[in-house]
Amino acid sequence: MSGARSLTIRRTSTRSTSSCNGGAFAAWVFAPEKVMIRDYQPGDHIAIAEIFCRAIHEVASACYTPAQCAAWSDKAANPGHWEQRCAVKRPFVFENQGEVAGFLELDDDGHIDCMYVHPDHGRQGIASRLIDYAALRCAEKGVGRMYVEASLCARPVFEKKGFRVVKQQTVPLRGEELVNFVMERYLDASSSGEPR
Repeated sequence: MSGARSLTIRRTSTRSTSSCNGGAFAAWVFAPEKVMIRDYQPGDHIAIAEIFCRAIHEVASACYTPAQCAAWSDKAANPGHWEQRCAVKRPFVFENQGEVAGFLELDDDGHIDCMYVHPDHGRQGIASRLIDYAALRCAEKGVGRMYVEASLCARPVFEKKGFRVVKQQTVPLRGEELVNFVMERYLDASSSGEPR
């Protein structure tokens, strides 16, 4: 974390069904207090649908062709799809001044299914903080390994957070082929979520 920002962890008694959850709702709250990482709440799917769509067509488009991006995501957001998906996946949400600025889906076995940041909030450390938060939640549950299939544009942030490339792969998707990287990171035995 930047030295200019303080961090507290706030726990409440509200139960949560998020993956790799220690049992009680936990949020990382940054100074100022209106910046936090929290569990998914109903209604977040609308912003998440927009983030997914815009991140692909405005950010990933620097690494993938227009045809590949179109296979990955329609240009119009699909809130209905994301409402159903989020009800199952229960992502972690990065909230900035009441606005959803990014999200990360974490499975019980440490698999990061996806992570996207709103293009308007890019290069502000949001992806790094989401990964740190996911690592902490995994460590709390005793999950010692995190892994992800990272896109060309996401690979650098995962490498920065201690992930290593296991293999490069080509994934068929709606008539296109997209390159991504299977990456993994082992966590130490402490609850800090630090890489080992």
